[in-house]
Amino acid sequence: MYKDPVTDIGKRSKKGRLALVRRGDGQYGSIREEQLGTRFNHLRLVFRDGKLLLDESFEAIRVLAAVFVGEKGLAKVN
Repeated sequence: MYKDPVTDIGKRSKKGRLALVRRGDGQYGSIREEQLGTRFNHLRLVFRDGKLLLDESFEAIRVLAAVFVGEKGLAKVN
């Protein structure tokens, strides 16, 4: 499923199932899942068919978000 608004092509979404990988320059980027090969997909499955598969506390999510933002130099991790 994807969106392709007629009025603004800048809002077009990527097609297919995506994976999040770390590129050689250290930045994250999205690729199609079938292009993943042996690379690690940083996306995690949280819901499937309306069922919660991964139950994390809000605090755990905040810690993960702080680490990610810290890598980009936007915030410090305590």
